[in-house]
Amino acid sequence: MKRITFMVGVVVFTALSAHARPVRLWQPEELYEKADVVIVGVVEQTRDTGRTATIRLGNNPPLPVRRFRATVRIVEILKGKGENSMVIEYAPLDWKAIKQPVGNGPGRFMVQRDKMYLLYLKRTAEGAVWVGALDGEFDDDQAVKLLPQQTEKTPNNGSVRQ
Repeated sequence: MKRITFMVGVVVFTALSAHARPVRLWQPEELYEKADVVIVGVVEQTRDTGRTATIRLGNNPPLPVRRFRATVRIVEILKGKGENSMVIEYAPLDWKAIKQPVGNGPGRFMVQRDKMYLLYLKRTAEGAVWVGALDGEFDDDQAVKLLPQQTEKTPNNGSVRQ
């Protein structure tokens, strides 16, 4: 009897301590449809805009985010039109401003300098700035995919650059 009570206790404890939440998995076709532009690009620079905001999932406390801008050199355009580069804006969690533990936090759109990405983007009201196709969603990270560094074609002349 003690063993059964112990096993029930373990199961109840495990169930109560697991705080999973459902996350929508976007299919590439859905992201392609939502996006105005789909590109492969290399991030050349990033900068903090100094602007902050908050995001919220349901009735949970708001989480602070910080807005960044990045210049992305276009390697290949898969949908839409673009120049040699684009400016994108994204908002990762502002960890310095977070006061409480974050369990099951959001998946946020983020990029790093000198990395190559597949980017599903939509135009902002500013026109010259782009955001991820899922901007405004709590989990917007699926609109950006890190790609392996590899030989790339330049958009200007089609030559290959290492």
